[in-house]
Amino acid sequence: MIIKIYGAPAIIETLVLYYNKDLLDKAPATFKDLEALTKDPRFNFATEKGKSTAFLAKWTDFYFSYGLLAGYGGYVFGDNGTNPKDIGLNNAGSIEGITYATKWFQTYWPKGMQDNKSADDFIQDQFVKGKAGAIIGGPWSAASYKEAKVNYGVAEIPTLDNGKPYSPFAGGKGWVISNYSKNKGVAQKWVDYVTNTDNQNTLYEMTNEVPANHESRDAAAAKKDELTTAVIAQYANAQPMPNIPEMAEVWTGAENLMFDAASGNKTPKQSANDAVKVISDNIDQKYQK
Repeated sequence: MIIKIYGAPAIIETLVLYYNKDLLDKAPATFKDLEALTKDPRFNFATEKGKSTAFLAKWTDFYFSYGLLAGYGGYVFGDNGTNPKDIGLNNAGSIEGITYATKWFQTYWPKGMQDNKSADDFIQDQFVKGKAGAIIGGPWSAASYKEAKVNYGVAEIPTLDNGKPYSPFAGGKGWVISNYSKNKGVAQKWVDYVTNTDNQNTLYEMTNEVPANHESRDAAAAKKDELTTAVIAQYANAQPMPNIPEMAEVWTGAENLMFDAASGNKTPKQSANDAVKVISDNIDQKYQK
């Protein structure tokens, strides 16, 4: 059988830790280090006594919080993301991860961090203005920090309290040929051309985005760029996002997964169970066979 592939990966991406080098001598290595920073008065949030902006992460957004849950043993779907009947977002690991996040929301962070719509603006503002020591973000944010003249460093996300790595989703960009193309053979030649080592090297030099091509990735790593090094290292602990249609229901069902627990409206277990029920019910309704 002849298999024809009309697409190829171009760039790899995943979440990393940004930190302000004017405020921190080095990147925090563990979440205990991050918690210790909340005692530093430089990060006190002026309008809410006892709250800190030392470390910020948009954990009300499932894309950002998944790495925490996964690090504690949670997962989206079983069988390597292929079994939508097995949802692992309310297993013991996920509940432990949500419980840990709740500590940040209720003990350390300003109340505005619970608002999924405005939390990202708040995080970006605090980091750019030098009021946040470290944040979790994507490689796509680096250009804006550079433009804002933030003296930032980039590192792997710190080790969790259980000694395990933060395991965010692995993502990226690729070249894909439309199924409606009338010249798929020519298109394939184009994909082969833009993804060869020389052109992936050139793409990295132009954009500083980490190549999917392994030879080019090794060449990029040799440059010792902090962002590149962090993305490659974090990518090794990242998890592929489930590539099945049912994943669409996870984004909807998990919208309040963290908020309900963070706000105190529900216990972490109740929040997880309710989110999974929404996801499961929607999958049953929309994907019945």
